Amino acid sequence: MSRAEVHRAPSGSHAERFDLAIAGGRLFDPADGTFRPADLGVAGGVIAAIEDRIDPSTADKYVDVQGAMVTPGLTDLHVHMYPGATYWGIDLDHVSVASGVTAVADAGSAGPYTFDGLARIMRNSVLTAKAYLNIAQGGLATPYGELLAPGAADVAAAVRVARTYPDLIIGFKLRASPNTVGENAAECLAAVRRAADETGLKVMIHVSEAPPDLSTVLDHMRESDVLTHCFTPYDNCVVGSGGRPRAEVLAALERGVLLDVGHGSGSFSFPAAEAWAQSGQPMPIISTDLHKRSVLGPAFDLQTVMTKMLVAGSTIEEALRSVTVRPAVVTHTEARLAVGAPADVAVLDVLSHPENVWDSRGMERVAPRQLRCRLTLLKGDVAFVDSGVRVAGI
Repeated sequence: MSRAEVHRAPSGSHAERFDLAIAGGRLFDPADGTFRPADLGVAGGVIAAIEDRIDPSTADKYVDVQGAMVTPGLTDLHVHMYPGATYWGIDLDHVSVASGVTAVADAGSAGPYTFDGLARIMRNSVLTAKAYLNIAQGGLATPYGELLAPGAADVAAAVRVARTYPDLIIGFKLRASPNTVGENAAECLAAVRRAADETGLKVMIHVSEAPPDLSTVLDHMRESDVLTHCFTPYDNCVVGSGGRPRAEVLAALERGVLLDVGHGSGSFSFPAAEAWAQSGQPMPIISTDLHKRSVLGPAFDLQTVMTKMLVAGSTIEEALRSVTVRPAVVTHTEARLAVGAPADVAVLDVLSHPENVWDSRGMERVAPRQLRCRLTLLKGDVAFVDSGVRVAGI
């Protein structure tokens, strides 16, 4: 959001009046990680003006956010949004918008035999929804074991479904752990790689325990593929036993592989996240792995996971980039505050009082400050407002 940018829509479009004005905020530019004080005007579902001050009388609805951070809507790259047909799925809309999330990626809930139903849920969601298609035929209908049977990975069907839904499917998902692939790890890794190569799409691979070992998994990953559960407390963590990033992980980063937190209920370790931050390596994408267990803790929501990453050593600017531009590149969505951009906006505040947070093994840390969502806009409409925020005109 350069200061040289034209900050008002052309005369004759939305120059006279706004549907909503957000005043008193600090607008975050994820491109360079900076803040600037400015007011934001919305009309017709897009950002119509960014100005030093917007007159309240020019807006149908008006809110003074009193120094809070105004950011592009957040993206949660790892969720499970297929309730009823899968073990893990939940209705994500409310918990997402209450955290400032406007875009999500379902991480393999559906396989090629079950994706039609998920597609309907995605198209009816208030969120911008994308998906990784599970390489397992039926996806996550059961909690574990979707690829224990030989031949359970159907590459031809996965490729066909991905080509049927090019607007929804961004890649393929594999859970590479003993309770999901068993002795079929080599077959399943080869299958997900083949599906991606045939379609030009990417892969997301879940790790926890070995086998397969992390080196084997990374050997099957290419630029813009995503390794999720990077701070798992199990032996496939990206941080080695000596507390340093593993050499094979650094080599993968060099060739463009991306790391994702994917907190979930059992996939986040404070010692690993802290060691990674201390190493000086870039922060990974921050995501929740929200499902029917983790939404009850210890993940809870994206704000909680972001707060834990602050405790681990991330700056606020890094954390915001890790839930805006970094995942948006993967989902092919926008993450910017600029005139003409869709008005998907989150207003976040920092609360400064100590609060205990814990990782997947119950290890506690004191968070001296926590992130909290105050307001969420979806295409210019107020989708969530915190009880302490007054939107005049509603």
